[in-house]
Amino acid sequence: MPDHTRKVDDDHATWTQTLDDVDADLTTVSGIDLYVEAPDGSIAVSGAAATVVDADTVSYTFAAGDLSQSGSHNAEFHVNYSDGSVEIAPQDDYFTVQVVNDLN
Repeated sequence: MPDHTRKVDDDHATWTQTLDDVDADLTTVSGIDLYVEAPDGSIAVSGAAATVVDADTVSYTFAAGDLSQSGSHNAEFHVNYSDGSVEIAPQDDYFTVQVVNDLN
């Protein structure tokens, strides 16, 4: 089951995700970036800034062109710390964004 489902080219849709396996309170990190790989292996989203919602939750509002391919997309969030280190979530796999075709 996907972590998030959208339609092709459905921009302005917000994805909210809990990052359970991150070691820090997200309100204290220097930034969080989203990376999404499209089904053909191309990068659909590369280092776009996510918004911290609370201590363990982030959100990202998809922009035009982010979801141009239907299919199963792999996604991960890079949590950036002030000392320059990075923690990637999830740590054991990817989040899945399922993009389905619309009817027109």
